[in-house]
Amino acid sequence: MGLWKRGKWYWLDAKVHGHRYREPLGTTDWREAKRLERQRFEQLETKASVPSTASLTYATMDVATAIATYAKERRAQVSTRMVA
Repeated sequence: MGLWKRGKWYWLDAKVHGHRYREPLGTTDWREAKRLERQRFEQLETKASVPSTASLTYATMDVATAIATYAKERRAQVSTRMVA
């Protein structure tokens, strides 16, 4: 968990359940940023960490197969020009 200042604004940098969250806190006051950091961290802790089924299936494949499968699934969601 960490805070840093970018320009005048404070940002949150936290790693929860293996996922990294970097978000602006929307304040220029250090005390307010500390409060918001703790509050947001608690929200992230209670949030369910359920990996998607797609990521689980891709994780079990080798790279070439995973790329081919992903391209095949994506084909229906993009235009024919994108496929080409």
